[in-house]
Amino acid sequence: MEIGNPSRFGSRQLPSTVPTLSTVPTLSTVSVKFHNRVSSSLSLLRATPRVRTLRCSALSSASLADESEKFVEASKKGNLIPLSRSIFSDHLTPVLAYRCLVKEDDRDAPSFLFESVEPGSNDSNVGRYSVIGAQPSIEIVAKENMVTIMDHGEGCRTEEIVEDPMTVPRRIMEGWTPQLLDELPEAFCGGWVGYFSYDTVRYVEKKKLPFPSAPPDDRNLPDVHLGLYDDVIVFDHVDKKAHVIHWVQLDQYSSVDEAFNDGINRLETLLSRVHDIITLPQGWGN
Repeated sequence: MEIGNPSRFGSRQLPSTVPTLSTVPTLSTVSVKFHNRVSSSLSLLRATPRVRTLRCSALSSASLADESEKFVEASKKGNLIPLSRSIFSDHLTPVLAYRCLVKEDDRDAPSFLFESVEPGSNDSNVGRYSVIGAQPSIEIVAKENMVTIMDHGEGCRTEEIVEDPMTVPRRIMEGWTPQLLDELPEAFCGGWVGYFSYDTVRYVEKKKLPFPSAPPDDRNLPDVHLGLYDDVIVFDHVDKKAHVIHWVQLDQYSSVDEAFNDGINRLETLLSRVHDIITLPQGWGN
């Protein structure tokens, strides 16, 4: 995984006609979970896309006022609050949503598409959930004891030498108190995603397996690469819904109202990106 410009990601140009989706009148949230699986890259062939236009019903001012009231109440008990929208996913697949979130020139930037597997009938496995994330707000990259922290929100990059790189994400999470408004599917809905290489055992067994005794590194890949994903899309293939989620960290704002308004704007921006549905030609993945 190559690391691009740490201060920003490429901007997406939306077509002149922006399609929309039907909004499910259900708002929901979920607790933060953390994942350390290796994210796989998805390669798509170049093709001339066709845009499909769907209809969307806007959230009423009354519903927005109710959501704001819930947000204020939640802020009294926690400082990490998710905002979400549920949309019908009849015309939106996980691959298309991934294609909407990750531009062609952003494919080397961190992103992920996870598929869940649950035991089914007759010893079959059925994947109920698909989870997509792109453009993490923070990246942590460790090579031996040198740790690089890229805060894309602040546009800054810092480096430090630590004995155990896992102390860095723990330090960032200190003081977080997630507070829910409603419920979301029992799936990964935000947090850390990345990988730990084979050599990370050397952080644990420092005396038996010190880094100087490691074989020559012919690939020069990071030993640890984590991304903090505040924006996540969870597909529920049973309910035929997609849950678009944005996590708001209150400590980054001067007031609760400012946090809510900015969170809504960021959520709507994320929602508009998956409204940009691209229909790929037959055989695009061959």
